[in-house]
Amino acid sequence: MADIKVNSLIPPTWNRLKVNDITLQMPDRMDRCDISFENKDGIKACAEESITAETRKVFEDLQTGAGAEFDGYVKSIGCRSSYIEVSGGTAEGKVSFDGSEAENCMIGIEAKSNTESLIYIDISGADLQSDTLKVLQIKSIVRKGSKLKIVELSHPGDNAIYINDLGVLCEEDASFELVRISLGGSSNTESMYCELAGNRSHASADIGYVMSGERNLDQNYLIRHIGKETTCNIASHGALRDRAQKTFRGSIDFITGCSGSQGEENEDILLMDDTVGNKTVPLILCGEEDVAGAHGASIGRPDEEQLYYITARGTDIAGAYRMLAKAKIDSACMAIENEEIMEKVSAFVENYDLFGAEAK
Repeated sequence: MADIKVNSLIPPTWNRLKVNDITLQMPDRMDRCDISFENKDGIKACAEESITAETRKVFEDLQTGAGAEFDGYVKSIGCRSSYIEVSGGTAEGKVSFDGSEAENCMIGIEAKSNTESLIYIDISGADLQSDTLKVLQIKSIVRKGSKLKIVELSHPGDNAIYINDLGVLCEEDASFELVRISLGGSSNTESMYCELAGNRSHASADIGYVMSGERNLDQNYLIRHIGKETTCNIASHGALRDRAQKTFRGSIDFITGCSGSQGEENEDILLMDDTVGNKTVPLILCGEEDVAGAHGASIGRPDEEQLYYITARGTDIAGAYRMLAKAKIDSACMAIENEEIMEKVSAFVENYDLFGAEAK
């Protein structure tokens, strides 16, 4: 086993706050799990030897949200990626972790120039009695003038130790959008790094989650503005119940030279019990004067008048809490925009036990 530091805050703050990073115990080997596609519209699987040397180097060097130490670890134990080329359309994929003690799924995605694509990924795992490690890492290159949206629905199993890591590079006039819905898992680590390298490039992340019981969620989202007139938005919506714990790091980094760029981050969290734990670290770094950055947060308990209104119309208090929690997921789902995919995600969430045995 190796101790690996992930989700590091840049730059670090006071150690006593315990938000700078987390340390995970990682095994010496993991089994491989591949992504499979039901709908392959615009998707082309590529053999590793068919990837150009230039593209391979970009994938190799591309930073991810979990950090350099974690990326170096997965390379050191020989984790291999599946490479995918997208050239437009909508594709639906599945990552089905089968219950092995430790599994990884590594994916490299290249969105070809001047294309518009949506990839929906359903990430599932078996509900087992013992803890199992599940690792998903995606690296994506969004070429000049292209638009790529990735929608993730993660439900890795109740006892899963789940790591969801993402790294993105956007070239000139490129756009990347992430919609990430997280449910279940005992210990969840999710991250995203996006480099807006090209002028007028754009990135957004819409995040929805519900954590209950003893579950833990550690998040790190970093968008770095390098090109001129780049834009970004990070929006996180969630609900915490019972004794769930959550740490959110949302960072927007304006590098010298990225004049005319704008970035915004917002967090909206519902704290359903006094026993939950929540830490929020919004961070805007400015190395350039001609930029605009903003952040905001709405964090609080369910409104008593709202609960009274719901229960007065025949819904019990447990149902009212579930309705409010689902509304946070729905807020993130609005960014999907594709009606068919929205219906699939909504139907799954509607039938998912958001609170489990801990629901009151």
